[in-house]
Amino acid sequence: MKKRNVKTVVGLVIGYCTSAATQQALQNLVPVETGPQKAILMIGSFGVGLVATGAVRTQTDEIIDDIYLAIQQINDAR
Repeated sequence: MKKRNVKTVVGLVIGYCTSAATQQALQNLVPVETGPQKAILMIGSFGVGLVATGAVRTQTDEIIDDIYLAIQQINDAR
């Protein structure tokens, strides 16, 4: 799998998990009864997921780069 694709998938997973966790937490704290309230909750949760993804992007990219470099060095040593 290409490194760029791995980075994209990792970012999507981080964003989705953060959004889902935020949505669950807010639903437990705030009563959501109407359609607009549900929409606001979903949009806000999505925004939090985007912020979290952006905040950890550099760190996750560096980790993935290190893993790919290690794999390349192992393959070169063979």
